[in-house]
Amino acid sequence: MIIHIRPTARAVQRAAEQVSCFGLTGGMSRQSCFQLRVVISEVLNNIVAHACCDNDGQLIQIQCYIDDHQITITSIDRGKPFYTPLSDGFPTPLTEGGRGWPIIMKWTDSFKYQSNATGNYLTLSKNIS
Repeated sequence: MIIHIRPTARAVQRAAEQVSCFGLTGGMSRQSCFQLRVVISEVLNNIVAHACCDNDGQLIQIQCYIDDHQITITSIDRGKPFYTPLSDGFPTPLTEGGRGWPIIMKWTDSFKYQSNATGNYLTLSKNIS
């Protein structure tokens, strides 16, 4: 499944729902689909807020496939690259942001980020359970 969305909050929520439903039809449990929906929402919201803020005309592409008891999702955008080191630790309670990456890391089985001249690529995998 391939989805193209505009960098808007409404489009992010629709895409997260579509990916979650795709996981459900592929045999994922409802709990895993909920986790997947949260993870995709977080990833896409980060793209909208941090990468595509100056590129309103650019679309974000989401590619999903299921193979060997695993769902793999790749988001592709042409916004600003991500350079912050990733951490699975939560920030202090009064810190405004920084909770997304720990959630993404906890609720996926693998992830890989790369950026090059054609765009930013974040690939996440989650085992089907």
